[in-house]
Amino acid sequence: MVSVLVPIYNVAPYIERCARSLFEQTFSDIEFVFVDDCSPDDSISILQEVVKDYPAVGERVRIIRNNENKGLAAVRNIAVEKAKGEFILHVDSDDWLEKDTVELLYSTAIAEDADVVACDFNEIRKKGSSIIVNNCIPDPLMYAKSLLRRKSLTHIIGKLIRKSILTDNGLRAVEGLNQGEDYLMTPKIAYFSRRIAKVDKPLYNYNRLNVNSYTANVSDHAIDCIIKVQNLLVDFFRNIPDAENFKDTLDESCIYNKITCFYCAPFSSYKKIRSLYMDIDWHRMRLKSGQRLILRLSDAGMTRSVYALIRFANFIMK
Repeated sequence: MVSVLVPIYNVAPYIERCARSLFEQTFSDIEFVFVDDCSPDDSISILQEVVKDYPAVGERVRIIRNNENKGLAAVRNIAVEKAKGEFILHVDSDDWLEKDTVELLYSTAIAEDADVVACDFNEIRKKGSSIIVNNCIPDPLMYAKSLLRRKSLTHIIGKLIRKSILTDNGLRAVEGLNQGEDYLMTPKIAYFSRRIAKVDKPLYNYNRLNVNSYTANVSDHAIDCIIKVQNLLVDFFRNIPDAENFKDTLDESCIYNKITCFYCAPFSSYKKIRSLYMDIDWHRMRLKSGQRLILRLSDAGMTRSVYALIRFANFIMK
């Protein structure tokens, strides 16, 4: 069985499309676990109306209600705990799946005896959609390194994951860390896996139009979460038996994380970001020219120039 896990919070404009894409899956051995994190809108009533249109599916739908708002990380943990399937698939409630997504991911997992099966994304933006190719590597350790370097999609959504990888190794999202919670999980999931597989199709529709999503709202607090996530990853990979094998990767992940923070943070967080990982020699790393310029300006204390440069680059990309 596959358990599809869906957090619900303030997604009334999107939940119907998401739910219908789930209930119309071509794969039948599937349960749907929705976790209502005290949503303030009518998301749940909309979901309940949609369920009525699929009587054959209704008995496989569970809606779990939190008695207080706990945040995305806690909701993901609750969904995993309640899941009955051998495999789990996280789907955000403003996204949707192609109809054969679960069937293709599951059949690949069985055929290749894989613990994780990924796919490409179809990213939805105001100016249209584009395919994001997921750089997926069969070797778990190489894949973990690719995730740490952000060379592969670090999202936990859209990945079929053998549940025992999480439960047997005590892998849980950290409650309260609602930004970067997936980045904290996916490299560790890869590390404990035996084999990674991929379906080379854009099966997951990733909606970037929701202005209320976590990724659309990066505050000073969110930057603090991202920094804490990075530090927790460093602690984890420095204390594994083959830690020496990850040393260079961790240094690179810290520098990539610093650059990523500059790109998404408000200027009020720039001083804090500048002070990160000053002991790491980034000059020996393979970085793009724009990334090197950002780090040079940062090291020189020219954070306003960094801010202006990034805003100009974002304007050009629009």
